Amino acid sequence: MEKIILASALASEIGLIVRVSDYQLCLQRLYAARRAACDPLMDQLQFRRSPENPANEIWIMKSGLIQPKRKGDLTLQDILDFKA
Repeated sequence: MEKIILASALASEIGLIVRVSDYQLCLQRLYAARRAACDPLMDQLQFRRSPENPANEIWIMKSGLIQPKRKGDLTLQDILDFKA
């Protein structure tokens, strides 16, 4: 299951959000699956605790790939820094 989640995150534009029941256990399993894949493309994935639902969501995001395309476009850092 973790390999499917990681592959989905890689196929997405910026990443995805995964709802979990045990944050720490799921995070450990995702890291283990990334290591086991031995795929250098997986190294661009970052795992973050959701600011909206820290106990039950993991954000899997591609690092360093989101750059502003035009003046006013958001960067990945803008999205992470956003506070509603």
